[in-house]
Amino acid sequence: MAFIRPFEPKDTEDCKATLPPSLASSPACVAMAPYLWTLQFTHLFPEHCFVLDDGSGRAVGYVIGTPDVFALEEMYPRYVEEVLGSEQGRRDVPPPEQMERLEEWWVGGGEGGKEGE
Repeated sequence: MAFIRPFEPKDTEDCKATLPPSLASSPACVAMAPYLWTLQFTHLFPEHCFVLDDGSGRAVGYVIGTPDVFALEEMYPRYVEEVLGSEQGRRDVPPPEQMERLEEWWVGGGEGGKEGE
């Protein structure tokens, strides 16, 4: 029987399985997903992060967040240093080779693409 429980680090892998098909087909998106949508909250505010366990230990849904968005903003550099700056973080989300030119935030293959594509 499914139940809600506190988030555990092992749940990060299951998070990747909740991606929509348009992102799940991209290995880069799969690797980056936890860093974009989950880990900042689970690292900085673990007491406010829960999962829906399917009864076998597998997370199939998430309720994660912060009680204070200003605290998240203040603590975010710690997340960048400790998680994104870790060896695993640099492997999954490599820093850009250049920082002068901003890259476009567009992933092809889905609705809402650029005109003519």
